[in-house]
Amino acid sequence: MPGSPAVTAVNIRKFAGYNSREVFFFEPENAGLGDGAYVMRREPAGNVTETSLAAEGELLRQLHGVACV
Repeated sequence: MPGSPAVTAVNIRKFAGYNSREVFFFEPENAGLGDGAYVMRREPAGNVTETSLAAEGELLRQLHGVACV
């Protein structure tokens, strides 16, 4: 983690399959975040969908905690 050199990512797994983004699961160590896996999505080298992770992040923040049926 470039901004926090004491934090490391372990058990990194790439989500298999075709996606518009690269998806990785990982567990942070020394981050003070508690146990559990996290998800990182990354823009590929060529953004063929021309979408924005920033806009998607705002939508996910708004949906966080909303129960889905």
